[in-house]
Amino acid sequence: MTQLSPAAGAAVVEALRRLPDFDVNVGLNLLRNRYDKYLHLLAMFIEHHSGDIDRLRGQLAAGEHDDARLLAHSLKGVAGSIGATALHHDAAAFETALKEEASPATLEFLLATLVASHEALLAGLQQALPPAAPPPAAVDWPLLRQLLDELAVQLETDEMGAYERCNEDGGKIREALGKDGARLVEAIETFAFLEAQEALATIRRAFPQLARG
Repeated sequence: MTQLSPAAGAAVVEALRRLPDFDVNVGLNLLRNRYDKYLHLLAMFIEHHSGDIDRLRGQLAAGEHDDARLLAHSLKGVAGSIGATALHHDAAAFETALKEEASPATLEFLLATLVASHEALLAGLQQALPPAAPPPAAVDWPLLRQLLDELAVQLETDEMGAYERCNEDGGKIREALGKDGARLVEAIETFAFLEAQEALATIRRAFPQLARG
């Protein structure tokens, strides 16, 4: 999930409060009001439990009622943890029916109820939560090593060339190297060239892929 500022996280939580049959305070109390951790937990619910209904149907069709009961129990637990009151109730009812070997008609009715609460919750969460962050692009280490080698030479012989090169390729360095890359770029952009050399040395120690051969 995309990283949010505290204010943006609070706004998302307020949107979640408007979902029917959903008690945000349950999850927040569990996580000591850490909005970021709660929103991450909800994103993990979407990732790991979106397919639970299909799995339940497959287990029932195969006569694997014990496995279906365990899955319903798991869904009941996580629903309770995040504050999904309707889903928690419906998963508990379905688990009990499986445990008591209820009739196929009863199981079908309770499953339909569970499907409705599950789908409603997923739709509400997907609408309220920010979109997932795209996966980081694969780093072309040989190309990045060449770039940093050239930058290292410029820091020693052509500082303005290093500055211009950083204006051109600073985004690549930040994206690939995170905080270490951002420190290097910031040092060059503020003409702190000695600090930039130190930052570059730190990067080479932190990333063996960039060590000079």
